[in-house]
Amino acid sequence: MPSKSYNDILLDCQEAFKGRFDQLIDSSMLFDRVSEHRYIDVDSKWFDPKVKPETVTSQFIEMLFNNLGIPSEELAREALLQRKRLSYEARDVIKWPDYLIKSGDEAGKGLLIEVEPIGRSLTDDPEHGLGQVARWFREFEGLYEDFHGIATNFVDWILYTKKSEGYGMIEQKLNPEVALELIYRTYHGKIPNYVVEQFEQQKQTIALFYDDYIELFDSIITDPERYFTNIHSKWTLEEKSKNLVSYYRTIFFRLLFVKVLKEWRLLPLDPVDTILMHEETFHHYLFQKLFFEVFNKEPEQRIDVLDEFEPLPYLNGGLFRKTQLERDFSLELASEVYKSIWQMLSKYSFS
Repeated sequence: MPSKSYNDILLDCQEAFKGRFDQLIDSSMLFDRVSEHRYIDVDSKWFDPKVKPETVTSQFIEMLFNNLGIPSEELAREALLQRKRLSYEARDVIKWPDYLIKSGDEAGKGLLIEVEPIGRSLTDDPEHGLGQVARWFREFEGLYEDFHGIATNFVDWILYTKKSEGYGMIEQKLNPEVALELIYRTYHGKIPNYVVEQFEQQKQTIALFYDDYIELFDSIITDPERYFTNIHSKWTLEEKSKNLVSYYRTIFFRLLFVKVLKEWRLLPLDPVDTILMHEETFHHYLFQKLFFEVFNKEPEQRIDVLDEFEPLPYLNGGLFRKTQLERDFSLELASEVYKSIWQMLSKYSFS
């Protein structure tokens, strides 16, 4: 293992980036994994006119590599050798890999890495990012036998590799810490064969998650009088079904988001477990407070919330604003529903 944890290595390099560029750009959202608006426009005017944005990204990528015990000069030498070999076999490839990391295990697969400017999407342009990685594997028959591909912009990391069974390639977004572990293990000859297997297992887990979701959904929606209160008496059967489904889904996805934040250690406490420790008759009321008075407001604007919730952050984005249905009606979910949703989510890992 490297001398520091993968997370600490990542944080050190992120701080180095902020220290260099915070006076030029707003990087506050750049490393926020839960933001929907964290992509920033890459403008060469930030940098020396003679330096391409990809070069700047590479400086921080190489900082990561150095912290993993991979010297920059060795990366450059290996990449150069690989470029010559690829150039001889297929001269029409637009762009060679920025880095080649040879496996320390002769039987293991190496990594071909494509670097894009910091903040640029890896999937929007078929000629860059993941599209460029995919092209290497199309151009060179059998390349997948020796290499995995990775596209990165320093913030995002996407793995491109062969399926464990059958034909075809798969792409998988990696947490940065997982990407660093893969790079470290590859270089030091400790590369596991679990990369693709993990992806296949994730697909199976997603299928199980969906089955559990549908089973729970059906059990609640088919017995509305038990699980919902304050159902509007003048709703038609169609309106009733539509509104109850909408309300349940809203609550479910709010709790799912909280579960993700909890696993990513972005919350200082577990607010759901805190609520469920109170009397059942207060559960719905406390969840309403959590959603609308805590996550939907800045700390100084909150009114009448649990003291335990004071350190919880304001979550901008709209998920915790009242929907039109919630503004017009006063539907309530039974405590049993909140418990069932949380128990189901607790069966799965989202880290």
